[in-house]
Amino acid sequence: MNAELSTTYAEWKKVYDGHTWARDEANMKEILVNWCEEDQRIYVCYDVESMEVIEKFMVKHAEVIASSGHKQETTVVKVLSD
Repeated sequence: MNAELSTTYAEWKKVYDGHTWARDEANMKEILVNWCEEDQRIYVCYDVESMEVIEKFMVKHAEVIASSGHKQETTVVKVLSD
């Protein structure tokens, strides 16, 4: 998943790190979290049971996600599987 930010990466990361408990609760195993300066986007990769897990998480935590600076309308999701 990748998205644009309305804040700095450092500001976004502080909110993201403070919300680890919610990702743990949803059983979202973090694989990668980083920032690409070239295209000014955050990149995150999770191991999850299904896409439904991500969809429910995004709805349930929409307020926190928005407050982090994550521009939800710019989110691009790619599903990778074996």
